[in-house]
Amino acid sequence: MAIEYSVLSPVLLGKWYFYNNHELPPLSDLAGAVMTKQLRGVVASGSYDPADSLGKRLVEALCRDGLPAVVEPVTRGPPGGTGSLSRDDLPPQPKGRYLLNVVIESIGLVPASRPTRVEPAFVLRWQVFSPTGGMVVPARRYIHGLVPSGQTRPVHSTPNCGLGEFGSAIKHPEQIWSCFDSAFDDAGTNLAGEVRAATDKAM
Repeated sequence: MAIEYSVLSPVLLGKWYFYNNHELPPLSDLAGAVMTKQLRGVVASGSYDPADSLGKRLVEALCRDGLPAVVEPVTRGPPGGTGSLSRDDLPPQPKGRYLLNVVIESIGLVPASRPTRVEPAFVLRWQVFSPTGGMVVPARRYIHGLVPSGQTRPVHSTPNCGLGEFGSAIKHPEQIWSCFDSAFDDAGTNLAGEVRAATDKAM
């Protein structure tokens, strides 16, 4: 019998940034700070919700991988918190349904591998709880567009999503959101595989 999942409604913990390199933790110089301010202005003037986009795409990916899943609304702490959940915070689940908790720790744009282009970058933290609220898979990270510790290049990226240089990209926010949707599609597919493997190993 396939494991079923409730994907606890993801949340964006941090603010948007323009990262001037692929380092972790991401760095931003004076020029990066100016671009960050411009990017946040574009985000504030629109209605794009990265957490909602991620949640929907993660559920779709889990279902494609043979792991039935639904999004489960959950009440989290105040804005600016860690997004962590205690056993008492977890919503009751049908027998046999596991809970997948995903938060977006960091998000923004980063210079792509191709000159004069930018691409999505984000860091996700995820963990799996049992139907009774016990920890099955402790917190892990999924890093997109940035370089994990011990690596020399991003493991996951979307350099060919169609964005140009930063100044041009922010004039077309719908293209930025489309690129993030594509990146979240990739993240959902990859995370579904990681969640399956980690859960199978832990059980």
